[in-house]
This record gives sequence, structure tokens and C-alpha cells, in this order.
Amino acid sequence: MFRLVCIVLCVLVAACSQPVEVQPEKPDPIVQLANKVGESLYVTVSVNGTDPQRFSGINWSVKVSGIIRGAQNNIDIAWYEQFLDYDLLLARQQQTFFVEDGASQFTVTAPFSSEGGEFDCDSDGVSNLAERLASTDPCSGEFQYEPDMVALAAGCFDMGSPLTELEREADEGPQKNVCVEAFEISRFEATFREYDAFTTATSRTPANDYGWGRENQPVLASWLDATAYAAWLSEVTGKNYRLPTEAEWEYAARADTNTPFSTGERIEPDEANFDGRFTYNGSQFDLFPFLQPFTVGTFDPNSFGLFDMHGNVWEWTCSRYDTSYNGQEETCVQGTAGVRVARGGSWFNPPKFLRSANRSNDPPDFEGPASGFRVIRVLE
Repeated sequence: MFRLVCIVLCVLVAACSQPVEVQPEKPDPIVQLANKVGESLYVTVSVNGTDPQRFSGINWSVKVSGIIRGAQNNIDIAWYEQFLDYDLLLARQQQTFFVEDGASQFTVTAPFSSEGGEFDCDSDGVSNLAERLASTDPCSGEFQYEPDMVALAAGCFDMGSPLTELEREADEGPQKNVCVEAFEISRFEATFREYDAFTTATSRTPANDYGWGRENQPVLASWLDATAYAAWLSEVTGKNYRLPTEAEWEYAARADTNTPFSTGERIEPDEANFDGRFTYNGSQFDLFPFLQPFTVGTFDPNSFGLFDMHGNVWEWTCSRYDTSYNGQEETCVQGTAGVRVARGGSWFNPPKFLRSANRSNDPPDFEGPASGFRVIRVLE
């Protein structure tokens, strides 16, 4: 990790109505990287909120209009490397500067940071720029933060709940026998650590952690964001990731059981994260539940080796919701129309919502403090 001391920007101002030419001095680390990666290095420049202009390589200048004399002006310069068809943020300079009336030339001195954190693709505390210069960035080779996957054999199971199941809901059927092909599914719910690598690499808005922390906390995301993450993961790894269908999810959650939970006829507060102030079929009460997501893997896995299939956060599927099973539960929906199915219940739900057959539904852009996901990897 290191910090570049400063950049000096010389701005030559002509007439008030004429554009201003900005020619930043290039710091040595940027110059060094440009010599290594060539035209894949580029910069975006915006003054006073104007649309960013993009320039490749190291030798460029930009003419901008809208400089305000006698007032504060804002400049934003972001350095990127285009890698595997996505944009890796290396460092950013943001500075406010003042231009006096009648000035024909002025200098802007601004801090230029290449520290980790915001510009750290692989979340190891070392900036993208520093690792690129040292040729040690995992993002330039095999992607480091692929999820830990569990291989599940093809199989058949009874999907949905029987009419006799306690607190059954009408959309959990009709119960039917469903077969799924072999696939791999992530052992844990997607974490902030994994998802933050995606938002950093693609310059997307980071997910909201609601003050509960990041790293190995389950990420909280909409269906649209979860789908975008899976598409990006496929792109950077060359493998085929997506959200599970409803059928695949329930097959993984049941883990060869036909009871309401993979734990049996009931689920206890020491087996999953849910609102234990409620009971299901005689389960114990927890008068003081934490009422927030737990770090993934806090409780024991099911017999397939999968953690948190019941509770913690709802998990998006790729299937469109209907009030009864009609085949959509076995496929991934195309486009963004309609509502999507989420499964598994969450930290704020009573235990009845954690049942393997229980279904929830929300629009694809919905995101909240209990909406997460896990991915599957399609076997070729």
C-alpha cells in the first residue's frame, strides 16, 4: 500500500466562453503502469459534474467548458485499467478549486490516493495500482474469490409441501416429483467480501450493510444485482454461474429429506438464524434473538454440506413466481418482467417461513436488510 503525494493540474483559461484545457502531470506509478499495459489504461475526467470524458493511454489533455470564475469548481479524475472486459478502478483524484475573475492560468494541487479499500479489487488491503505495478494482482490472473462450491449429483425429490404440513401455504404446490441435473452450488450465501470485489471492479454502488459489517456477512442485494454479479463472475472466470432455479434450490435445501426442514419436523434457535420469539411445532423459544444477519456458516450445515439454507437471509432464485407450480419453478426466467421467487426465510422471520417448501416473492429491483442469494455453477 502506498500514497502518491500529489498531482499538479495546470489549467489555462482563455475567454470566459471558451473551453478550458486541463493537462494533469502524470505521476510516476501511472506512467510505469502505462508502459506495462499500454492502451488498456485509461482515464475519465469530469469538471463541475459534466459527463466524464474518456482518454486512453498516458498522453492526453482535455478541453472542458463550464469553469466558473469567482467560485468553487470541482474536478474528478479516475484512472482505470480495462481488464477482461470490465473496468478496474486503480485510483481517483477529487479536488475543489477556485478560479479568480480575470485569471488566465491557475494551478490545482490535489491529493492522489492509490490505497487499498475503495480501489482494492481482491479485498486484501493492497491497492489495485500497487499490485499491478508489482505484477502480483490476483485479478490479473485466476480470479481469487470464486465461491466455495459443493457438487450435487442429479436426483429426484418431492417438491412442495403435502396438504398435511403444519402452516402450509397455498402456493406450495401442487406437490410433485421433480428431477434435476447435477450442478454445483455455493456452500455459503454470497458474502460482502465476494460481492465487494464485483462492485469495485465494475465501479458499481456498494451494497448496503446496514451497519452490520461486511467481509463474511451475507451480502444484501436485489435480484437484478445478484444476477449481474453472477454474470460478472462468469465473465472473469470463464465458467457458467447463475442463480438456482426454485427446483434446484429446494433440492439443495431438502438434502434428501421430506420433512418441513432438513433438520426434521422442527427447527431450533441453535440450528438457524430466525426470529425465535415464535415457535413451530414445539420448537424452543428464544426470548432475546439477535435480529440481524449472522456471519455465514455460523450453524451446522445440512447433509449436503450447505450452510444457512434455512434462515439468515432470503435467497433469490432465477425463477418467476406464480401462485402454483406450472413449470416455471424448474426454469430461469428471461428478462426482468414479473416477480421473482426467494427461498429459505431470514433472520427476522418466524420459523414457519424457513420451511424447505415455503416461497416468497418480490420484484427484481427489491432490496432490503434480509434479501441475499447464493449461486450455482452449471456443469458443462
